[in-house]
Amino acid sequence: MRSEPGGSLGGEAIELLLQLLELPNPGLSAAMAQDLHREGAAALLSAKLLRPDGHELAVVLADSDDQAPRAVTWDPETCAYRVFADKEGWVVVPEDHLARYVADIPAIFMMLTARLQRLPGAAVREVAPGALWDLGGRRIPGRARLAPVWFARRLSHPGVWPRVKDAIRARPPEHQRIILTSTPAEQLPEPGLPRHVVLSLHDLLVGQADLRIAMESLAARLDDPPAGTGGTALEVIGDGREVRLHGELFRFPKGETQRRVIVKLYERYLAGEVRVLSSQIVADLDLDPSTRMRDLFKRSPAWGRLLAEKDSMLGFCLAASDLGAP
Repeated sequence: MRSEPGGSLGGEAIELLLQLLELPNPGLSAAMAQDLHREGAAALLSAKLLRPDGHELAVVLADSDDQAPRAVTWDPETCAYRVFADKEGWVVVPEDHLARYVADIPAIFMMLTARLQRLPGAAVREVAPGALWDLGGRRIPGRARLAPVWFARRLSHPGVWPRVKDAIRARPPEHQRIILTSTPAEQLPEPGLPRHVVLSLHDLLVGQADLRIAMESLAARLDDPPAGTGGTALEVIGDGREVRLHGELFRFPKGETQRRVIVKLYERYLAGEVRVLSSQIVADLDLDPSTRMRDLFKRSPAWGRLLAEKDSMLGFCLAASDLGAP
């Protein structure tokens, strides 16, 4: 069985690791580690959160007039790597200058969740290759049920977020799911996901010198999730007759068409669509094609507080920035 990596890392190492996890290939060269991230990289290597990943195939000679990259070759006679310089001829390059390191994803998951108990035999599973992993159900203080926990990276990069949403549609949670991410909260592409709380490790680990998530910190974040992370309570009651959002109650006792719109929008929301084309809602409900959502809700206090339309997209006011949207 693999031993758990440990040791205090320090804030510099944690920040470096989170930055690496946002790269397509989450690694760095020995030269970059030595020149720019010496202490942080050394701590990650010591904790076995970085592992060797081959060598650079080219190098720039610091003392050369020409700063163009030069191909590195292996010399079997001297058992050394070398490059050819115009003036000096063959120059030996120390092997440790050419090494590359890559983030050890399984070791990172093991350390992150070391304090979060899971069922015996539960295994980490890759859900979307290179982007999303299922870390299994975890016990969170103050919660009777196991909380399903996923990890996602590069959520702000084109193409990644749609893959995550597709995975959520294919595997919707019964209750609340936690998504941990190396993406900063301000770079998340949408304000929230139904039945999900998205927590950036940049916020969750702030002030820590250890990568292990503190259970108390996680429980506090779930009780009071940051705005825009998907923790907003949204509840549709009685076929749309009542809706609760941000602790505010909206009633629709007589507006049948309004209720149909709300229920349809809520169905799409539960399927992972935070905003939907208004014209699509009109078509789905077989309403008059000239129907405008603003006109449909113009006498309701819900417009601009529960529902808002922007760029022809209709959605619930999940974030503060949605309130009063045109």
